[in-house]
Amino acid sequence: MSSVPVLMYHALEDADHPAGAKDPGEQRYVLQADEFREQMSYLRRVGFRAFLIEELQALAVWPDKAVVLTFDDGHESNFTLALPILQEYGFKAEFFITTGWTGTPYFMNGEQIRGLHNAGMRIGSHGVTHRFLPDVSETDMKSELNESKKFLEDSTGIPVKSMSYPGGRMNKQTHRLAHLAGYDRVFTSAPQYLQQTSDQMLIDRFPVTAGVTLRVFASLLHGRSVNGLAFRYTLLSTAKSVLGNSLYNRIRTMFIFGKKAGRLEHE
Repeated sequence: MSSVPVLMYHALEDADHPAGAKDPGEQRYVLQADEFREQMSYLRRVGFRAFLIEELQALAVWPDKAVVLTFDDGHESNFTLALPILQEYGFKAEFFITTGWTGTPYFMNGEQIRGLHNAGMRIGSHGVTHRFLPDVSETDMKSELNESKKFLEDSTGIPVKSMSYPGGRMNKQTHRLAHLAGYDRVFTSAPQYLQQTSDQMLIDRFPVTAGVTLRVFASLLHGRSVNGLAFRYTLLSTAKSVLGNSLYNRIRTMFIFGKKAGRLEHE
């Protein structure tokens, strides 16, 4: 297989474990636990194997039906719901933690983060405050990169070498400072497959949102419907660039893009 889908999740919920999402923008990134289990069951049924990114990139030849699973933000459901399902199917995942939210309602505490690590999952940074890095000063950007990294290294006892950009927002300066901070890999939300010939530091991902049908999920894994996703991402990226992140997010909150059920979305 010459390319691998990297999937981006956020929160899960069920009747006993609400995610606490309040606005429509948050809610569309919350999957029901049964939805996630159905997707993991499909991966196993059709023969996919889930790799940590460093495991995959260490292979001389990438196997057929490889996938990388990732979670952003550090929701408590990553530990209470996602972890048991992943273990049920023998999968690993990368978890990117917004460290300033650790221990607050609906988010993991330090013990749960260590629990993910001890279960063989990989822990990475998602900044301290979830501010979009291109919108802050260089000093604050360095703080977001370095302080979150140190917090997670102190929590897990191992070097933290990866991060995902909050909101997928990035520019040349974020890449430069992330590299200087000691990150070997940075994850985005651009809908592109990971290839052995691509930049191995910059990892693009496909967001998986609420209500995505199994048919659409399968089409993504097997290389279909990608052109439409890439076109949509380009349109949204242009809107962010023209409007600026602040105005874009206010408009996004009022008019959520892609309300139609069963579609993959972007931040």
